[in-house]
Amino acid sequence: MKLELGSVTDCGKIREANEDSLGVFEPADPLVREQKGCLCVVADGLGGLEAGEVASALAVATVHEYFYAPASGGKIEQSLRNAVQAANMRIFDEGQGALVDARRMETTLTVLVMARATAYIAHVGDSRLYLIRNRSLRRLTTDHSQVGEMMRLGLLTAEEARQHPYRHIINRSLGSHPIVHPDFQRVPMQIGDTFVLCSDGLWSELEEHELVDAVVGHQPQEACQELYTLIMGREAADNMSVVIAHVTEVDSSPAPEGRLAAFLRRTGLRSEAEDNQA
Repeated sequence: MKLELGSVTDCGKIREANEDSLGVFEPADPLVREQKGCLCVVADGLGGLEAGEVASALAVATVHEYFYAPASGGKIEQSLRNAVQAANMRIFDEGQGALVDARRMETTLTVLVMARATAYIAHVGDSRLYLIRNRSLRRLTTDHSQVGEMMRLGLLTAEEARQHPYRHIINRSLGSHPIVHPDFQRVPMQIGDTFVLCSDGLWSELEEHELVDAVVGHQPQEACQELYTLIMGREAADNMSVVIAHVTEVDSSPAPEGRLAAFLRRTGLRSEAEDNQA
């Protein structure tokens, strides 16, 4: 698998602090990269002042730490689930402990793992993940918000949702409860696919055709800068973050062996499970 990557985050024109955080992680170890792939994360902190900034930064750092931890093993989906729950618990504990004055230490979280020929997705809140394929835009995440729920029930149009007074109220976030219930899914990747992760400070300012026009035909970092320029030319009242990943090559061969299995085979030893089968 080969990728082209880009990212931008900014506090916008109105706010003084940036409560968004993002991360793009490609392991230096070729075997780890082959087993676990590339990790992209966008988090939009809630609560104001220091609370949101700390929550989003903790989310990105913890997901990265736990997803690639040797103890997490080689199974991508389980590693991703464990990493999201670990991030939630860390933020919840921080909110209950040292930052008691923060009142509401929470964050959205959208995670994309690209490994071999599959995209693995975890999502909580109203940051979004889009897939652009053949100039067609598909939203892969569902907004966990009051306005998002009203739209699903047919009570609001997309245009009405943009101006609704409850548009910033989130129904599900990291840090609000000890256990979080993210959405998880897998999507097969194709050469030429482009994934766009972004906070609501970006997607709420753009029409879908503007997003496609800014991304298609540009290198990811150039596309991020194009989107930044569009947002800053408007009200830009919120923080904005975007990560773009363009797929230039996929690998559909079987997944590589885990480190233990590979070591045992190289040394001529067998695992306990193999001995039991013999």
